[in-house]
Amino acid sequence: MNNYQDQIFLRNLQEVDVEKIAQTFSFPWSPFEATITYWRQCFNEHQQFIRIVCILEKNHEFIGYGSLLRSSDYPYFKAAHIP
Repeated sequence: MNNYQDQIFLRNLQEVDVEKIAQTFSFPWSPFEATITYWRQCFNEHQQFIRIVCILEKNHEFIGYGSLLRSSDYPYFKAAHIP
């Protein structure tokens, strides 16, 4: 039996996700405002094709995420064309 509750979905970050992801993945050592600012920046960079951000969901709840800059600022990675 294939049940939605047993499925995991991977999808792109959407603007409506920003506050929820900031709440889900905030940490005690970082103020919430800094966390939400970070996720807004990630979303904006995703929209501009600077960064790829994907969300992992199960039962409409975030269970993970991945974020990859298309061009790294680290000199070794940049020189080797590693994102």
